Amino acid sequence: MQKVRNRSVIAFLMALMMITSMFPLIAAADTPLTISSPHDDGSIIYTGDSFTLTVTSPDFTNSTTNHIDWTSSDTSVATISKHNGVVTVVNPGTVTFTATVMNGQKPSGTGQGGGQGSNCTQSTGYETATISFTVAYTTTYGYQGTGGNSMLLTALNGTSVTSSDITAGTLYNGTTISGYYNTINNVSAVTGTVSFGFTMSAGVNNFQYTNFNANCVSHINIYQFDEDDGWVSFSGINNISATDFDTTTHVITITASQSLTAGMYKIVFGAAVCGNKTTKNLGVPVSFVFEVVSGT
Repeated sequence: MQKVRNRSVIAFLMALMMITSMFPLIAAADTPLTISSPHDDGSIIYTGDSFTLTVTSPDFTNSTTNHIDWTSSDTSVATISKHNGVVTVVNPGTVTFTATVMNGQKPSGTGQGGGQGSNCTQSTGYETATISFTVAYTTTYGYQGTGGNSMLLTALNGTSVTSSDITAGTLYNGTTISGYYNTINNVSAVTGTVSFGFTMSAGVNNFQYTNFNANCVSHINIYQFDEDDGWVSFSGINNISATDFDTTTHVITITASQSLTAGMYKIVFGAAVCGNKTTKNLGVPVSFVFEVVSGT
C-alpha cells in the first residue's frame, strides 16, 4: 500500500513538473501586430493610389529600440517604402504587404517611398503581420507612375487643379502601363510664363532644388499643338526649373520662363523624373494637355 502511495506521489510530482515547465513557453509567445490601413484587408485598390500603412501593438512603438520593416510580395503591382510604409499602387494584380519588427532605431533618410533601405536584423518576440489587396485599373485621376515613384498634379499657373478637372488616360503595351495621357479641362493658363504645381509619393520630405534641376528638368518637355504638324517641341523647354517648394504640402512648383502664346500645349514628365533619389522615378512618361488663353 505504501508503494502505491509513493508511486502516486511521484506521478503527481512529475505531472506538476511538466505543467510548470510549460509556463515559460506560454509566457514567451510572440506579441501580435495589427496593421492600420485606410483600406480593408482583401479589398480592391486602384492604380495611381498612394497611402500609408502603420503598425500597432500593445507594447510596440517605433523608437530607439525597435522599428518596422515593410516588404511587398510583388513590386510590379505595388511598392512600399521599407521603413515608412508608403504604398504606391502600380499595376493590376494581387499584392501582400508584410510588417516585421526589427532591432534598433529606424534608419534615417531623405525620401519616403519605394526603396529597399538599410539592412536590419529581426527582433524576437513579435509576430509578423500581413495585409493583402487586389489592384484594378481606374479612370479617375490620381497619383501616376510605375518606377517606385508617382506624381500628382495640383496646380496650373497658381490655380488649384483637382481630380475632377482632369480626364485621366492610361496607355498600355499589352497589359503593361507604358504611360499616362491626361487632359486638364476646367483650368487654363494665361499667355506668358506658365507654372505647374505637383507632388510626388517619394523623395520629397527634404526636397533638394539643386538635385531636381540637375536630374529632372531635362526630362520635362513642353509641346505646342500645330494643325499641320501635330505636337511640336516648344522652344522654351530649356528654361524650365523648380522655383518653389511647400514644406507642408510637399508641392513642387516648376516654371517655364519663356512666354507661351494662346493655344493648346502638352507637358510631358519623362520616365526619369524623380524626387531626391534617381532610383525612384516615374518609370513611364506622364503627360498633361492644357490650354493657354489670351490675357484680359
